Amino acid sequence: MLVEYCQCVDDTPMLVTDIMNKLFETLKMFNSRTCQLVLGAGALQLVGLKTITAKHLALAARCLEVITIHIPVFKAHFEQRLPPKQYVLLTQFDQILKDYNNHRQELFSKIVNLMEEVFKTIFSKWEVKAPMPSQAMRSAVKQITKLHESLSAVLPGAHVEFIFRDIKRAFKESLAHKLDRLCVTNDGGPQHGLVTSDLAFFKESLKSLSGIGDINKSLEDLWRRVNALKVNRGSPSTGRKTTSQR
Repeated sequence: MLVEYCQCVDDTPMLVTDIMNKLFETLKMFNSRTCQLVLGAGALQLVGLKTITAKHLALAARCLEVITIHIPVFKAHFEQRLPPKQYVLLTQFDQILKDYNNHRQELFSKIVNLMEEVFKTIFSKWEVKAPMPSQAMRSAVKQITKLHESLSAVLPGAHVEFIFRDIKRAFKESLAHKLDRLCVTNDGGPQHGLVTSDLAFFKESLKSLSGIGDINKSLEDLWRRVNALKVNRGSPSTGRKTTSQR
């Protein structure tokens, strides 16, 4: 449809601005409708989906990317056919491209948010006790592997790696908060040893997945984050004590 608009302007050059405005409307409609159906979950009612999955989000992002690749081509096509005094109209292409890219980023962020909720649910039941690996860590590995398979079937490796940078950060954050609540520290004690064993299983299970990057590096500062949470949690009480002493 978009290509036909480009062809149409060659057949009726006197209507170049009208045709270009129709092209703008079509591009905006596709972006808006995609947002309504996927991020807005409109597809649940429209086609009876039970839920919007990470794969649906990835497919929507990929569809938007197809258009973003061609927007500069459309812009160049109309630029050659517009009189110079009307070049200002071409800035709409730039705005539409920006909107598409922002929408894609929102879709990627939604995928990360879904996994954040998964991690919160998993770690809400996690207990630091034998046997290891724990059922919670097994579930985390299973969910991450499943997501990786879904995304890899749709997105290029660079995009998968980009998304998993945030997912690894979300995993570390969820784990750190749980360790803080359980008062587990890296003191070399039995609980510290069990957590280390669980993490070893986690790293070993995921290290071969392409596009995930260095799992070891992503968890290097886990205990520093746990200690920081402990300090932050203790700050208000410390402050009250100081006030009382004064």
